[in-house]
Amino acid sequence: MVNDLLESIALEKLALAYLINTEAEKMKFFIETSDKHPILPTNRELVEYQRYTTRIIEAFTEQQKMLSRALETVKEIINSGDLKDKNDV
Repeated sequence: MVNDLLESIALEKLALAYLINTEAEKMKFFIETSDKHPILPTNRELVEYQRYTTRIIEAFTEQQKMLSRALETVKEIINSGDLKDKNDV
């Protein structure tokens, strides 16, 4: 049981890392001034994108907090000794 919980938390953290990387790549593309982006964003578009990015980072932060709380709960389960047998770990 505990191993399954830890694996689930690890997979969630990995997924979150991929999402953060994807958002970073989108941001890089949005602001770069190369041939890949022939039309430069306006100041208004930059501000709108900054607001979007802020909301995304806030969502990622909340997800990270939730995963940290889940990990703390798993630690409490392990430390409480409430596991019925060694296979639960």
